[in-house]
Amino acid sequence: MKKSRKIKNEIVEALSELKTALQNGEKLSTKFRCKKIVLELHPQFSKEKIKEVRETLQVSQSLFAQFLGVDATSVSKWERGVSEPTGPVCRILDEILINPSYWKERLVKSISIHS
Repeated sequence: MKKSRKIKNEIVEALSELKTALQNGEKLSTKFRCKKIVLELHPQFSKEKIKEVRETLQVSQSLFAQFLGVDATSVSKWERGVSEPTGPVCRILDEILINPSYWKERLVKSISIHS
């Protein structure tokens, strides 16, 4: 019981300090130990790797482009090494490589055929 009472008192004291700091407009990061969490995600894709991802899904450049939300010209340029995908597209390509079966299923569910 004594240990739980001690922990309770520490929590109440810490919350009181936080309340005072907020009321006084203090910068919390200097008053309290704050941790910063950073994701180290910097995927880069060569023209060969991009083609590998597309072929993993077994789709044409045009269909792959639609799936990624870009134009087919971009996919063609990436696969020829003329330009490189950036930002969110790289993250999606990375996710496809991590779990290709999910993305194949997702792609199949997205397809509708029009005549």
